[in-house]
Amino acid sequence: KGEKAIRYGLAGIKGVGGGVADAIVAEREKNGPYKGFMDFCIRLGSVVAVGEDGKRGSPLINKRALEHLARCGAFDSFAAADPSFHRARYFNNVEFAIKRAVGLAKEKASSQASFFDVLDASVESTASDSELADCPRWPLMENYRAEREYMGIYLTGHPLGAFEHVLDTLSTFKIDSPPEIPFMEEVNSPKPLRVPVRLGGLLKSCQVRMSKPKKPNEEPKPWAILMIDDSRSEMEALAFAKTYAKMADWLPDAVETPVLICGELMHRTNRETQAEEAGLQFFVREAYALSEGICRFANSLYVDFVYEDPKLEEKMKAIATLAAGNPGSIPMHVNLSYANGTRVKLELDGGVNPTADFLGAIGKVAIKDKWGMDAKSDIFAEPPPKYPGRN
Repeated sequence: KGEKAIRYGLAGIKGVGGGVADAIVAEREKNGPYKGFMDFCIRLGSVVAVGEDGKRGSPLINKRALEHLARCGAFDSFAAADPSFHRARYFNNVEFAIKRAVGLAKEKASSQASFFDVLDASVESTASDSELADCPRWPLMENYRAEREYMGIYLTGHPLGAFEHVLDTLSTFKIDSPPEIPFMEEVNSPKPLRVPVRLGGLLKSCQVRMSKPKKPNEEPKPWAILMIDDSRSEMEALAFAKTYAKMADWLPDAVETPVLICGELMHRTNRETQAEEAGLQFFVREAYALSEGICRFANSLYVDFVYEDPKLEEKMKAIATLAAGNPGSIPMHVNLSYANGTRVKLELDGGVNPTADFLGAIGKVAIKDKWGMDAKSDIFAEPPPKYPGRN
């Protein structure tokens, strides 16, 4: 609602802890708000642990704590006024900030060796964030992954958030409302019926197992049990050896990122009797990172604008700028609607690359407008064999 509030306690961040969190708050209350990342490092560098005997120990905050704070977005407020500052820039400059602060400490206390041991919190910072070396910002998905890793939750957004306008088109069903699949006896079929489907969602887990050899000289082969979350429910999907071999080099590392899986749904079967049972099984044939899946199955991306919108020109320029800055293979167009019912399709020059960052930016421009994707009818990029057996 735009109100200031505590969204997550600093003490809960991995590698930070209660002592550091208390020190951060105490220093702020004593000497005022932190002016920036360098100011934060210099002022917090003097805070050390004090034992029961009154002796000063090691610093409460260290390189690891600073890196974790940067990774999970604790310094985002410093970057609010200048987009050239971001999490990657703070993270990559932690070591520089420490060395820079050590130099300042030596100027203040030349007889001492380390600023972390001696720098007084009241010393005025003479270092500026403008000294921090620039670097490429992390993709949106990397920020989300770090939040999940260091805080246990997604704080600033959800990995599927940027894709919500295309998932309904890309996925052919929702987990909580799967397609109706007749049982064998209902259609007099000798084999369980398989329905081709596509499903986009968050890869929650990828458990790799080894197959049991069926022949004396046969080697065990890896296969995987996937758990997919489409933001409404979760579903297990099986990628057997032949299929998993095509994705083994990237899929285990894609946990907590959006993916698209293509495969077949069928009723569960009893292993001994081969009789169908209640519940469905998803057999994977293809898997892609969601952005790649969009590239394979999208005919185009579109945005619907109204001609009478007073902000139309501003929005059109913003969309054109975003498209020009994200060149790729997917066509994109604007559908312009007039009050008399006329609709005009305006093609943008070149194609676009549908990354999460790009789609998220489109969503901000078209926050009150309709936008999405026109998808191909093909379920698979490479149609599976007619009689596939175990994939």
